[in-house]
Amino acid sequence: MKKLLALVCIAAIGASVFAEEPVNVYFDANRLIEEDLFGNWHELTETARFLSPAQKSTLYAAHKKDAVIPFLANWFVGFGVGSALQGDITGFTTVLLLDVAGTAFLVYGFQPIFQFSNGPDPSDTEEYLAYSDEMNRRMNRNIPFLLAGCGFFLASGIFSLVRPWTYAASWNSALDSALNSGADAAVSFFPLSDGQSLGFGVRIDL
Repeated sequence: MKKLLALVCIAAIGASVFAEEPVNVYFDANRLIEEDLFGNWHELTETARFLSPAQKSTLYAAHKKDAVIPFLANWFVGFGVGSALQGDITGFTTVLLLDVAGTAFLVYGFQPIFQFSNGPDPSDTEEYLAYSDEMNRRMNRNIPFLLAGCGFFLASGIFSLVRPWTYAASWNSALDSALNSGADAAVSFFPLSDGQSLGFGVRIDL
């Protein structure tokens, strides 16, 4: 009877110790995702083998990327704000650089008009016409800058509207495959006895 009671106690202790392990594995997996899903993909795949289906579902739901809000932010705010909210550093940097370049080229291209607004009084017809002709010549010279600015904004607009969807799809696919691609580890307990003492063993099938 004492041996049986000792075996039950040992098994209970072992089960308690093992119950703590999935919690630690869960937090390890969560950390790997938050640090760098793509960089830690292989390590996350190995770690996920020790997670329960419920833990995998919880992690996926917690870290799944949505594209709607980033799409709207990129559309209405611009400068890659939506991609930044999504955690897409590459997308944010690309859109930001394109928008800054487009703004710079357009400002430079329209500079003659800005200067013309502070030009001579229209009542001075001769000077006004001469200044107007000079502005027109400068505007003609600045047409390539205006076209370049429009080109940068066009590229930024297309990229910023498509990027949230492609990034979310790539992220969610990588997350799902990392959590579910590996075979689950099978863990079992079994009693051990040498005739004088009792114990238990743990078997992990990978």
